[in-house]
Amino acid sequence: MKHLIIAFLILAATMAVGVILAEKKVATLRARRLYPKKGNETEEDVFRLLELGEQSLAIRCYRSLHKVSLREAKDHVLSLRKNGA
Repeated sequence: MKHLIIAFLILAATMAVGVILAEKKVATLRARRLYPKKGNETEEDVFRLLELGEQSLAIRCYRSLHKVSLREAKDHVLSLRKNGA
């Protein structure tokens, strides 16, 4: 049981670090005017993020813009990338 708790804590810490790094990346891109302010997302932002090679942020932006699930956003963004967007 003790090993399970330790494994869970390590997983939780790893996920927290990932979230913090993603937020820092978004803040940096916002400062460079490459990522929109919350609530101001556009389709152009999704395309720009894809062009920058920021697929995960493009998915995040698409989700915020269209209020869809992660799966729907990922499928759409991957189809954009596949079709040369």
